[in-house]
Amino acid sequence: MSFLSRIIFVGSILITIFCGTNIALAQESRSIDGTRNNLSNLSLGSVGQQYSRIAAANYADGIGEIQSDLPNPREVSNILFDQESSIEDQNNLSDFNWSFGQFICHDIDHVEYNTDEQIEFSVPEADNFFDVGSTLPYNRRFYDPNSGNAQLGPRQYQNLTTAFIDGSGIYGADEQRASWLRTFEGGKLKTSDGNYMPWNTESGEYNSLKDINAPMMKHQPGESNQKLFVAGDTRVNKNPAIIALHTVFLREHNRLCDELADANPNWSDERLYQRARKMVGAYIQKITFMDWLPSLGILLEDYTGYNPSIDPTISNEFSAAGIVFENTLMGAEMLRLDNSGNLIPKGGLQIGEDYYYEPTTLFLDGIDCYLKGMSTQVQQQFDTKASTVLRNFDFSDDSTLAYDLVADRIYSGRDRGLPSYNEVRRNLGLPSFSTFSNLTGGNSDVADKLEAMYTSVDQLDLWVGLLAEKKLTNSIMGEVISNIIEDQMRNLRDGDRFYYRNDTQVFSLYDIQEIENTTLHDIIARNTNITIMQDNVFSAADHKDIANGPSLTAIHLEAAIYPNPTSNGWITLKLHSDFQVDCVFTILDILGRPLVTEQLELRSGDNFIKMNLNLHKITRGYYLGNIESNNYSNTITFIVE
Repeated sequence: MSFLSRIIFVGSILITIFCGTNIALAQESRSIDGTRNNLSNLSLGSVGQQYSRIAAANYADGIGEIQSDLPNPREVSNILFDQESSIEDQNNLSDFNWSFGQFICHDIDHVEYNTDEQIEFSVPEADNFFDVGSTLPYNRRFYDPNSGNAQLGPRQYQNLTTAFIDGSGIYGADEQRASWLRTFEGGKLKTSDGNYMPWNTESGEYNSLKDINAPMMKHQPGESNQKLFVAGDTRVNKNPAIIALHTVFLREHNRLCDELADANPNWSDERLYQRARKMVGAYIQKITFMDWLPSLGILLEDYTGYNPSIDPTISNEFSAAGIVFENTLMGAEMLRLDNSGNLIPKGGLQIGEDYYYEPTTLFLDGIDCYLKGMSTQVQQQFDTKASTVLRNFDFSDDSTLAYDLVADRIYSGRDRGLPSYNEVRRNLGLPSFSTFSNLTGGNSDVADKLEAMYTSVDQLDLWVGLLAEKKLTNSIMGEVISNIIEDQMRNLRDGDRFYYRNDTQVFSLYDIQEIENTTLHDIIARNTNITIMQDNVFSAADHKDIANGPSLTAIHLEAAIYPNPTSNGWITLKLHSDFQVDCVFTILDILGRPLVTEQLELRSGDNFIKMNLNLHKITRGYYLGNIESNNYSNTITFIVE
């Protein structure tokens, strides 16, 4: 029996029925803005809170002036990060690693640009893309107005989203945006044609006039009148990978609402919304801590419970350096593959103007080809290299829009007053490095380039040092970045009262087991037409190497059901037919009574049909699956746990 069918509401009390025992517990949901998580400090981790610092702010004047004695960021980009050809990850990690990392970054961290405080840095000599003598513009980040002067101390920055891993990128972090995204019917979120996020238009559909009252969304430089998808996070249109991940979790929310409403017809819109939101947040947490972080080589100790003394606040070092490593992991294009593992007719998507903040590209392609491509494509190596296309943007041939993602990342660390790499080591209780060779673990090429640009290791930009440091055993990362990410993620887990394993007012042990058995593959399979994808999407797998269920003998209507037994309410029916044929698939209970009948059109070869058993009220037990055409039939036994 699905856990969704074991929960009912009576008044304001939640009744969980499990193994014949009734347990009455009060329902409680997260606030949208993150307040009231810690009952002793109601604002801890909420929107607008200042970032913490691992080490003291590093400004030339101690207040907010950017250090001027550091190497030109564009020169660092050119000398150290230039990468003309692909350098694939040696651990065979897929593009889901950097894309899900960006998805989580947007969920917990947001500092906005201040277009009224623009500065420039020069293009160095011998630049191979931008005109020598020209400049690259840089917008400084907004800082807390209650900082940044002699009386109040150095600039401090405010997190514009909640610190908690709570799905705020999907639902919003303020009531106005959260309300705009809701239908207020059946607990569901708004969608547009094709089951995508709503557009910022009057009707929410693409073919409609832009709505000036729609929530603000970040757009491509120079294109303020763009039609964009609207989500809980303003940066959702940044690239197809982020759009695709947001879309599958949006669909999962609405899918859960259908299940909940079917199991609990008396639930209100608010109860359906909050319960589905809680489930989606739990799935994201589980995937983050049990699947994504281990793929990077970061293993937290076992969870022992919520600790209200732990501060979940995001640190500047994590925000501006530790979590923003996608630039080195992204390739020059995204694969776009169909369900059979073949390139779609358009081919791959080259990174460029049609990639950044251009959602119509994905809208025309659909999300499936991007997700399938991300699972197949090996990400780039974690190092001090970045694809040339990421460093050389020149939108619309407008020099004011020239952009280098790597130089911008280096300069943003200085803008935020990040301490040097060695200073962070010291504050983490680690010994300093006296030579670049020691830092890089003997990589003389990187060490020599660093020494040519920086006067000493004590001057090294934190973000550059994190990418250059020697890698730990069984990890794609080095010691300092692993420490920064591990400490921050542990605090987000242990300092969150609503972490799913602590949220026992709602989740039973059975529910937690189901959450922990859910992978990102499962979320994708439930909400797309992709039928063949590896279970661990963080490890790249070529289509031909992916197990797609039991092998079938090449005879007409040979059939199998997998997984068998199934526990998540989904099965895939695999059928082989020697020729195109119409047939009927029937699910019968153990007494032979038909429960579900589906008309199927099979093509020649292997066919894959996904079924949601929850929609048909198929609960625990033994069942028969009967497949029948005019001249042949086959029966399969399967189990639902």
